[in-house]
Amino acid sequence: MPITPGECGFTVIAGVTIPTCPSFTAKDCILVNKVYDQCFTEELVTSQIPVTSACPGVTIPAGATVGCFAITNSATCTYAGTVAVTPPLTPFFEEVLVINSFDVSAPIFVAGVTVCEPTLTLTGAARADLWVPPGTTVNCDILSFGDCTCTLLASPTGLPVVLACTGKICKEVQVTAPVKLMVPSYGFCEVPACTFLPQPGFACPPEPLFPPERCQSDPTVTLSPTPTIAIGVKITRVISSTTSDVIGPVITVGGTATFVGIGGIEGALDTISFPDPMNRALTVTFAVPIEFADASATPILHDSATVCSVVFVEISSGTFEVILNGFLVGTGVPSTPLLITSS
Repeated sequence: MPITPGECGFTVIAGVTIPTCPSFTAKDCILVNKVYDQCFTEELVTSQIPVTSACPGVTIPAGATVGCFAITNSATCTYAGTVAVTPPLTPFFEEVLVINSFDVSAPIFVAGVTVCEPTLTLTGAARADLWVPPGTTVNCDILSFGDCTCTLLASPTGLPVVLACTGKICKEVQVTAPVKLMVPSYGFCEVPACTFLPQPGFACPPEPLFPPERCQSDPTVTLSPTPTIAIGVKITRVISSTTSDVIGPVITVGGTATFVGIGGIEGALDTISFPDPMNRALTVTFAVPIEFADASATPILHDSATVCSVVFVEISSGTFEVILNGFLVGTGVPSTPLLITSS
């Protein structure tokens, strides 16, 4: 089964705790947004307006009360540039300014009856010293907001004249840039099938979920021991149930057939075949799997969606072991290699 996401197991050797994740099988170049710097902060945002503007045409008597409710999905946070400081910060550090806000509903009650329900936008600004080298972008994400209160500020006569509201907003400020990271990898995350009743005649998924990758050099198929005569090696690539593309034949030179211009040998798509060097009337056929267990004492599952090196080792007349990308293919039983025979 595929390697699944999650924490590694651990083993303790001589008092040292060591993770037991399998060794990675590839080096991938991943396009991601790298975070150069980040921070989060809480701000108090405010707003106040004359009662006559909040509730035009409505007379608010002394003793009125007011509530406050944050309006869902109304929060915003916007990068507003950098602020010059004296003395200047260390090169690439900038005083970043963000403007944040959210809306609140402020119903005003008189004797328990709502007489007016204005909406206010609470705003504020925050600064942060962040690493902002050339080519990066500053962005701001709202994490939470609310916890607001509103009050009516009265004149000397006791009549409300100003509606004032405050609230809290929590946000994350990040400095990012798209970069290409070289990372160790197990290959693509293969997706297991859901449990369901399959529909007859309907293929799901109709073809592999991910596009094929490319080897760093032209893929090869090697026969060991080296044949004493030239052997034609063929790769049959099944693109769909009705279309196939035959690549080859390629004559081995020094025991190795190099396939130029195909990018890689693709698991679940390609089948390798060649005449048995010991008996050319027979053909050796091997369908490249999309993943395989190696023949180690504790079998490890390897991704073989893209194979760059295949070695067939003839251990007896008509019987071969297979090595994919340097790993001996196993049966899943500890230390037991997979054997294929010519037919």
